[in-house]
Amino acid sequence: MRTYFFSLILVVSFFSSCKTDFEINAPYEITPVVYGVLDQSLDTQYIKINKAFLGSGNNINYAAINDCTLFDSVLAVIEAYDNSGVLVDIDTLKEKIVVGIDPGIFYDDSQKVYYSTIPNRSQDYSGNYEFHLKVKAIPHVKWVDTDSVLDTLATHKLFSFNAITSLIEDNYVANPFNEYNNNDLFDGNWYYGIITNGVSFADNNLSTPLDDDFEIEWDETENGERYELVLRFHYIEQMTDLSTVSKYMDWNLGTKKTKDALSDGFVKTVDGIRFYEMISSNLDNYSLESQVLKRTFPAKPVEFILTVGNDILDTYMEVNEPVSGIVTERPIYTNINNDSYGTGAGIFASKYQCSRRVKMSDGSILELCSGLITAQYKFCYDTTSALQVINGYDVGCD
Repeated sequence: MRTYFFSLILVVSFFSSCKTDFEINAPYEITPVVYGVLDQSLDTQYIKINKAFLGSGNNINYAAINDCTLFDSVLAVIEAYDNSGVLVDIDTLKEKIVVGIDPGIFYDDSQKVYYSTIPNRSQDYSGNYEFHLKVKAIPHVKWVDTDSVLDTLATHKLFSFNAITSLIEDNYVANPFNEYNNNDLFDGNWYYGIITNGVSFADNNLSTPLDDDFEIEWDETENGERYELVLRFHYIEQMTDLSTVSKYMDWNLGTKKTKDALSDGFVKTVDGIRFYEMISSNLDNYSLESQVLKRTFPAKPVEFILTVGNDILDTYMEVNEPVSGIVTERPIYTNINNDSYGTGAGIFASKYQCSRRVKMSDGSILELCSGLITAQYKFCYDTTSALQVINGYDVGCD
């Protein structure tokens, strides 16, 4: 009897606890959200500055409202400090309204971003420079411009947040650019060479197996942690109505980390046959294939794109990678410091992107135009200044 009575108490207590009223939404505190990735190879840096939102209804509905995530007034500066901690440059971010945004959950009529001209490719920031983002945001108040940015930052203390990042140093892809020519420059700093017969995915014999491999090498760079390499193939489609459109397809060659570096840098080995399989997979089942008259390619159709991210960007991307295990909960990572309430959300980091375009070897062109994997896609060599017959095969356009 005692057991029954005790069980009844537990059941009653359980159902009673389910009826307890509570508020799902805690008191609202402004949380700044910043997304900014500095890239010294660019002339202009764009930064997104907004705030989190809270509502009692469907959050998807709130996300579609422009005002929900915007501060009414923002004053932001980027400061550059050298390795001695001396302020060497400062720039006030300016507003820009971006339109023509792809549809999504968030409002797509327009987006407000902020931009700065430091750092940029014309300035020399070699060495361990630090870049500080300092923001003052005042909800529900319009700014009145003052003569001094620093005075404004000091006097308006309603809401402030900041972040710090370092720059990625210049880097270069060494191979397949292994014949250096001092007349060839990239961004005024990066020497690269020309291979006389182009990058090779295949030999000049269609009857031999596609087993050509090639290596891409690049150096480890200061403050670089994450290295992503993409091969981009450029081509031109000419349709039956004689219209033309320039296109490209990207082949992600993977990511390497600083810990993967060898004594002389990084090496990535690429299987030649996979290049042609990549092209085939991109063009297979193309809905307008019947309207394609031919596909040609420029003199340098292959582009290698190397993007290097610093440790902040690498950590942020690692934390937000898809979860493959049974534990789906992941930590939240940010380097946005909210002076008013604690931490913010998002990141202020840096990356550096460089690219090289090269021609293809004769054997690679022959395989593209006449090989088993890609011959059906109407590639041809459309030029009068180069050999159009390779090992007895006519690869020229009619």
